[in-house]
Order: sequence, then structure tokens, then C-alpha cells
Amino acid sequence: MIKYHSKSEQFSSYIKKLYNYRQLIFAFARRDLKSKYAQTRLGLVWVFIKPILSVLLYVFFFEFVLNSNLSGVPYSIYVFSGLIAWNLFSQLIILSLNAIQESAQIIKKIYFPKSILALSKALVLLIDSFIVLILLFSLSIYLGILPSWNLLFLPFAILNVIFISLTFVFLLSAISIKHKDIFVGIPFILQTLMWFSNVFIDVSSFPEFIQAYIANNPLSLMVSFMRWCLIGYGELNPSWVILFFSSLFTLYFSLRLYAKVEDTNVENI
Repeated sequence: MIKYHSKSEQFSSYIKKLYNYRQLIFAFARRDLKSKYAQTRLGLVWVFIKPILSVLLYVFFFEFVLNSNLSGVPYSIYVFSGLIAWNLFSQLIILSLNAIQESAQIIKKIYFPKSILALSKALVLLIDSFIVLILLFSLSIYLGILPSWNLLFLPFAILNVIFISLTFVFLLSAISIKHKDIFVGIPFILQTLMWFSNVFIDVSSFPEFIQAYIANNPLSLMVSFMRWCLIGYGELNPSWVILFFSSLFTLYFSLRLYAKVEDTNVENI
């Protein structure tokens, strides 16, 4: 077994290595897409079926059981647009954190910046999201909701979700060096956080004493920004600009922290 060990390097040098190894991002993404779509009959179909089933389930529960109502937009579209943002966020965290464990043999044999694994997952999920967006827009047009100029901001909303997700990924990966069991609770924590955001329920439907928290927590702002871009729901919020740049700022420092400890992380796999 041949191992290539990297020396401690400055962050700028680490970024250059990310650029030099950029082809690996596409190679890992192609591998994941091939295993996901080419080797299973329901691979591509499942990308459509999964969000449809999720939307139907939540619409039945909230609209018909709890009688949740929205003004100006069908509830199914409201939920669908929220799930697109949340699924990209949660799946990127879970898949990226699992990627190091799944690729342990490759990581121990060949050196490359391990953050490339997370970036490749982001690329795969972007392709999945693009497919689901086609379904959302088709359903929206069928229900009489036409695309608006808000779509011009969609790339920023998507980048915002990716920035926030990768911030969590790099911070949790760095923490996991001393606390390996942290990964066990991540799916449960994400599931819990989803119910304290506006994925399914509008902020005005929450009890008054937590409405301010729900409206202004970063994850709700992330979802509402994406929803505003996709279906025009809500008003333009200046907080989204602050969220975008603050998420980019925290991503920079989380990646910088991870770059310092990634080799130690590999040794503990």
C-alpha cells in the first residue's frame, strides 16, 4: 500500500490544490451518477417519484388533517418549493459526511484534498435538484403560477443553500476528529430542525411567541429565499443579502479549519 502524506500548508496553497484536483470533483460525481442512474432501472424515475410522494404526504397531513391554508399559492406548491431547498441542504450534509467513510480505501492510498468529496456530492445534488425543478415548474404552470423575474436570483439562492450546507459539513468533519459519534445524531437533528423552519408551515401559523425566531433563523431565511425565487411567495427580504454573505464568510472559516485538520481526520477513519 502506497501512501502520500501532505505537509502542513497555508490555506491559499490548499485552495490552489483544490483547483489543481478539480477534475476529481467531476470524476467522483460521474461515478455517483453512474451508480445512481445507469445501474438501476428506477434511478432517474425515483428522482421524480420521491418528491411527489413527500409532497402528497405532507399536503394530506397539513392541508386536510390540520386544515392549514395559505393565501395566494396552492399548498402543494408551497411545500414542494420548501422541500427543494431543505432536501438540497440536508442531503448535502448527510452524503458529504458519509463520503469520507465510504471512500476510506481511496483516501488512505492516494492523497487529494478531502473536501473534494463534499464538492462532488454538491454537484450530484445540483443535477438532482435541476430535474426536480422541472417538475416544480411544470406543476406550477399547470396550477396557474407563472415564472417571474424572481428566477433571476435563483442561482444565488442555490449557492446560499450550498454555502450553509458545506459550512456544517466542514465544521462537523473537523469536530468529528475527537467526537466520532457526532455523525450518529445528525439525521435526527436535521429532521428536528426542519420542523422549526418554514418548510411546511408559514411563519404566521406558528404560535406568536416563536414567530420571530422562525422568521429570522438562518434555515428559515434560506428556505424563504429559495421559495421567493421559485414561486414568488412572500416579500423581498434584505436579510437574505446578509445571510448570503455571512454564509460565504462562515464557509471560508470552516473550510480553513477543516484544511488544518483533514489529515488527522483521515488517520482516524
